Amino acid sequence: MQDLFITHSTIRVYIMRTVNRLTPEQWLAIPDGFENNIAWNVGHVIVAQMGLIYRPCGIRLDGLLPGMSGMYRPGTSPADWTEQPDIDALKQSLKATSKAMQADYSAGVFDSVDYSGMTTAAGAELTTLMQGVSFNSFHEGLHLGTIMALRDFVK
Repeated sequence: MQDLFITHSTIRVYIMRTVNRLTPEQWLAIPDGFENNIAWNVGHVIVAQMGLIYRPCGIRLDGLLPGMSGMYRPGTSPADWTEQPDIDALKQSLKATSKAMQADYSAGVFDSVDYSGMTTAAGAELTTLMQGVSFNSFHEGLHLGTIMALRDFVK
C-alpha cells in the first residue's frame, strides 16, 4: 500500500507544480474545446478521492471538503457555479487530503471498516481499499493530463 501512496503523492506534487504559479484568471479560464477549468479539475480530484476511498468505507470527511462536493462532482460544471472557488483553499485541500489519507491508513482508520466496493463511471469494479487507492491514482493521472493541457492553453 505504501507504494500506492508514493504514486498518489507524486501525482499531487505534479499537480501542484503545474498550477502553483498560475493566476486566478488562468485557474478559472475555460478554453475553447474544454468543458471545465483548472479549478474544477483540482477540486474534482479531491472530491473523487473521498468518493473512491472514504465513502465506500462509510467514512465521511466533510471537514476536509467544506462546500466542495457539490461543485466538483462528476457531471458538474463551472458554468453552474454561483460563486468562484477559493483557489488557496483548493491548493491547501490538495495537500491536506493526500496527507490525511496516508495518515489515516497508518493510524489504522481503515482497519476496522469494510470497503463496500463500487463500480466507477469508467466501469471499473473496485472491491478492496487497495483497488480504490490504485484507481484513484489512475483517475488523478488523467486529470493531471487535462490540467497540463489547460495550463498550456491559458498561459
